[in-house]
Amino acid sequence: MNRPKPRILFATISAGGSHVSSATAMAEAVSRDYPQVDVQVDELMIDYGFQKQDRRHKNAWKYALMNPWSIVWGQLLVDRFPSATVSVQRRLLRSFAKVASQRLATDQPDLVVANHAWLTIALTLAQTTFGLNLPVLTFETSTINANGLWADKNAERFMVGSAISKQRLHRLGISEDRIDVVGYPVRRAFLETPGKTEARDALSLDNRFTILVALGGEGVGGKSERLVEILMSIRPNLQIVVIAGRNKALYEVLEKKYLGKPDLRVIGFTDNMATYVAASDITIAKTGPATVYEILAVGRPIIATSRFGGVENVLIDFLEQKGLGHYAPDANTLISTINNYQTSLKTRKAFASSASALDFGGMSSRIAQYIYHYAVNRRVDISVVGQGLPLVR
Repeated sequence: MNRPKPRILFATISAGGSHVSSATAMAEAVSRDYPQVDVQVDELMIDYGFQKQDRRHKNAWKYALMNPWSIVWGQLLVDRFPSATVSVQRRLLRSFAKVASQRLATDQPDLVVANHAWLTIALTLAQTTFGLNLPVLTFETSTINANGLWADKNAERFMVGSAISKQRLHRLGISEDRIDVVGYPVRRAFLETPGKTEARDALSLDNRFTILVALGGEGVGGKSERLVEILMSIRPNLQIVVIAGRNKALYEVLEKKYLGKPDLRVIGFTDNMATYVAASDITIAKTGPATVYEILAVGRPIIATSRFGGVENVLIDFLEQKGLGHYAPDANTLISTINNYQTSLKTRKAFASSASALDFGGMSSRIAQYIYHYAVNRRVDISVVGQGLPLVR
């Protein structure tokens, strides 16, 4: 009698790009390396009937993006009182945890991989209070700035992207023997991009020095109109592609102001971001974890023009320390940085060497091996532990 195929459920919440993208990347990596496994990526709060609670959470996150001070002060607060933070979340999520325990007991996946703090808290509560007898792994998404929202001491096991996240979770009360450094998964599209010329041809772009301005799925990116104005003023003219995301107002303003300008292309929301990154020479981007690592996986330097708070500030520092990107808060710094990449072969070679050493393809395969082994054996494959991102603080 044939055994049923192993099934792994990747549970996520689409609040910020890093959650859905990393869940998708993990699922893709497992499917690629272990085709005998069934994988599913699901927003459990929506699927299990908690749409209103899910929507309130996502609206709060959008507010935080527009008000970066709230991210900074919020993290300071939850890190100062991690046990209280977890207790509050347990109360908020108790009803969801009960329903999740019932639904998952019926569905019976071999493993649940959660990558959002709310899901870690709720699924741990499902295990400890409501009798859920399934393994649950948590992938902590920040890689460098784990905070008190994740700090449930009862959580079964954590995967983290770097030694820094392991240290932070341990300081917040998680036992070290429950935390494994595994790296960060990148979606397959960013690991298998076309060459620069081929990407430009596919997107009907000119084959010349190109700046991609990627403002995130919600189009939040600081003083965007002023940024485009500065880029349009650089001589010789650059080819500029702006991904405005779902920010229709920005899209319409730029389209109207620069109508007919051959040096500017404005795009709304796109599922083809990997090809746009591949077509660029430099990407100006919001420095969330998924965005940073996907761009680096393609092999493009990143310029950040604004600081948003929390993990994004720390990642800007990481980019500068490793020669992988730059903080350019004013026009002179921005123009100087772009000119340096245009004119200096030494700068471009140094970046390429640093970026390739990160080995995102290898990390994704090791993460897939870790997850598959845990699903099948409910034990850690120590051969793939400890090879995370070389982040320093």
